[in-house]
Amino acid sequence: MKQRLVGQLMFKGTTFQGWQTQQQGQSVQEHVEKTLSQILNQPIQVYGASRTDAGVHARGFMFHVDAITTIPTAKILTGFNRMIDPNIYLVSLKKVPATFEARYQHSKKTYTYQILMGERDPFLQDTVMHVPQAMSVNKIREALPCFLGEHDFRNFTTKKEDGADFLRTIFAFKLTQAGRLLKFTIVGNGFMTYMVRIIIGTLIALGQEKISLETIQESLDNKRKGPLSFKAEPQGLCLEKVRYEK
Repeated sequence: MKQRLVGQLMFKGTTFQGWQTQQQGQSVQEHVEKTLSQILNQPIQVYGASRTDAGVHARGFMFHVDAITTIPTAKILTGFNRMIDPNIYLVSLKKVPATFEARYQHSKKTYTYQILMGERDPFLQDTVMHVPQAMSVNKIREALPCFLGEHDFRNFTTKKEDGADFLRTIFAFKLTQAGRLLKFTIVGNGFMTYMVRIIIGTLIALGQEKISLETIQESLDNKRKGPLSFKAEPQGLCLEKVRYEK
């Protein structure tokens, strides 16, 4: 019996070239497809909710898959986690209607980004961006409200498409600090190529007085022509949650 399944994945992206299958280097997608194909004894193609860059992590990555099987989802999940690369873990797997689309039906995505200020910590190096230079956290906090609401984010992406496709809505953007560790949490209806990393890179530049708040404000809604050149490193970024309307 053919059925559609939706799964939630966690993965540490350090050793992968991102989610999507690549000509060179290993991807999360190819590992997932290979493992499910072995368990279900049929060719399997998975459809992810997003693409992630090389080195980027996820705790709430969603995908859907179509398969002809009578194997209970709990058994598939257990077998998957026994066989898969240890940097990947399937959190949940369940049946959904055939009309469900992991990529196109989400309403919100939540990302976090972590920065470690000052001295380097080897135990955190795969999950934070290390910023040894001094920067003003207060200046960065002051800039966060600028991004809230709907804006034209063409200057915060490398995506090249027409103007309507650059509109995105940011529902929440906050910064928490624990000692030298900064954690950004950003929630939006969608994010374009490198968008979160360019936003964070620009905020770091603001905190180091390499760019002004006015320049950031002018870069939103295409008031200032030309993309910003600041891009944070991939390892600090994590896709935390993909939300779907019921």
